[in-house]
Amino acid sequence: MTTPRAHLVQVPARIARSARRITLHLPRNWPWQHAWTHLFDTVHDPPAPA
Repeated sequence: MTTPRAHLVQVPARIARSARRITLHLPRNWPWQHAWTHLFDTVHDPPAPA
C-alpha cells in the first residue's frame, strides 16, 4: 500500500511547453486529481491580503 504523499508526488502527467508557459496534462478520471489540484492551488495562490 502506498502513502497519500506518494500519490501526490508521483503524478502520472505529461508536461507541454508553449510560449514560455508550462502545461501539465493530468490523466482523465485520475482518483487523486482533486487532492492534487487543491494542493497545487494552495501552494501557488498569491498570499491573502493582510
